[in-house]
Amino acid sequence: MQEFETKIFKRSGALCLQFAANYYSDFAAIRAAQKLSGKAGETVEVWRDGVCIYSEDPKPLRLVWPVCSDRP
Repeated sequence: MQEFETKIFKRSGALCLQFAANYYSDFAAIRAAQKLSGKAGETVEVWRDGVCIYSEDPKPLRLVWPVCSDRP
């Protein structure tokens, strides 16, 4: 068994719940975290050994320089 850390965030991005638990696999840890999150837009992250193995948070867009536009 391995130790996993689960973080559940509110829609505003504030940390709502954080806990550690032992699971047999990554899949089991992810499923347990998904069941704990509510339906009100909460997002889940699952960490193993300091590495995020699952995140529902969309990745931010990265700007590419130079920004090209068709405007004069």
